[in-house]
Amino acid sequence: MATLAKRSKPIRFAWPLDPGPGGYGRYAPTPAAKQQTKRSNLQMSSDQQIEKLKGHIQIFSDELQALIQSFELLRVMAEDQKLIKRISGTKRARGFSVNRWSLIQGCILGITKLTYDSQPQTPTVKRLIGDILKPEADDLRDKLKALFAVPIKASLPFDRTPTAEELAIGEEIDKQEAERLKQDFDRYLSEIEQEWKWFEKHQNKFKSLRDQRLAHLDVAKAGQKYEIKKAPGPEWRTVKEAMEHLINTGELLLTILCKESHSFDQAVELSRRDARDYWEFKSGPRAPKARLA
Repeated sequence: MATLAKRSKPIRFAWPLDPGPGGYGRYAPTPAAKQQTKRSNLQMSSDQQIEKLKGHIQIFSDELQALIQSFELLRVMAEDQKLIKRISGTKRARGFSVNRWSLIQGCILGITKLTYDSQPQTPTVKRLIGDILKPEADDLRDKLKALFAVPIKASLPFDRTPTAEELAIGEEIDKQEAERLKQDFDRYLSEIEQEWKWFEKHQNKFKSLRDQRLAHLDVAKAGQKYEIKKAPGPEWRTVKEAMEHLINTGELLLTILCKESHSFDQAVELSRRDARDYWEFKSGPRAPKARLA
């Protein structure tokens, strides 16, 4: 199985939003969601839970690829100094700012939605990791590990009956491969837990902005007038790091749930190409006006 690609360190960039304070507790859904999840899981066998997890991670993957497209378009607008300089002070400047703020909101909403929502029906990082790593999910983890550790059978001679020695060698290879896969599974679980620790640390930065400003609008009286409540959000470098952690988490979950050594590298590269092409088209020369006959 191919090794998952390591993510490069993010580039630092000033973001027009202030960072917020700390996060919430470990895998901490609301009490109502907790009870609903408990009742739901008690009614589901481990096979049914695995089927649900596999279905959810595929939908998560599709949604993440769509988010990558929006994020890479935003990255150009946030970091391409030549583009910003070319548009600044022109008639396009206002529309550029509106579009950039719209993409900022969309990306914050997308990251928060795919990471922190905790309802049982939502395919999010919090739900997927929480269902797999919660203490009472030993049977589920054992079943996932057993499925993951099934080795791919070595090919046997097709033009004759294999000898007893060849069969014995094949069985020994399968045993060694199964042990290696079990070790890989445990390592992937550990990496997933580390990914969640990063998301947990930054949870309040994303959720407070989403809940108080983007998805809702919280207003409070300040002196003699009403004002929109301040909702500190993440810095640009944190948004970029969140995307990298989402991608890595998606790759890890696809690996342990579906035995797919999946990489989002192609989706990222194609999205970056499309973003560059979009702004090259938008900034190109205008077609000459047709003359009236």
